[in-house]
Amino acid sequence: MIEELYHSIEDARTKYKQSFPGDTYGQLSVKGTDNLIKLFNAQLNNPLGVFYDLGSGPGHMVMHIALATTIGKSVGIELHKGRHDLAVNTKKEVIEKYKLKAEALNKVEFLNENFIETTDLSDATVIYVDNTIMSKKTVDIIYDKIPNNTLVISCRQFANIDNYPPRTKMIHRNYSTNGVFWFIKNK
Repeated sequence: MIEELYHSIEDARTKYKQSFPGDTYGQLSVKGTDNLIKLFNAQLNNPLGVFYDLGSGPGHMVMHIALATTIGKSVGIELHKGRHDLAVNTKKEVIEKYKLKAEALNKVEFLNENFIETTDLSDATVIYVDNTIMSKKTVDIIYDKIPNNTLVISCRQFANIDNYPPRTKMIHRNYSTNGVFWFIKNK
């Protein structure tokens, strides 16, 4: 079902002839998300945990985390209305198709917001952000919103963190194969 989820998003883009500005932005592949789940198994298999994907695009990672882990809630935040709508529609289609198997998607929420200005992240236990092209100012704003004791997984180091653990094993995005950086925020 997970592989089909990723393909259904691509099929929907074709079906609805949707093209988005920045369509070449990066997304984690199935393998990349599976690797993150293995690397951060304890944090993602927490029924009281809340996972956020900041800039969730079509939502496949948010749904994948919900389907493959016991996380309590999985939230995707996307500014672009077209990408957000694609995520919401894909979730509905998957629930209809897999009725019993898709119960985990009931813990998925998609927000069409600017996470820098409006989103409250105070319940976050795990945050993923592909900050590859974000300005230092944007990354600093995100950092200030992150609650203490939250696992943050990012594609580029946050300038505020002095002692990062070594870069993780390889993950796979659709545009590159890199490691990710991670830290637990403690003020």
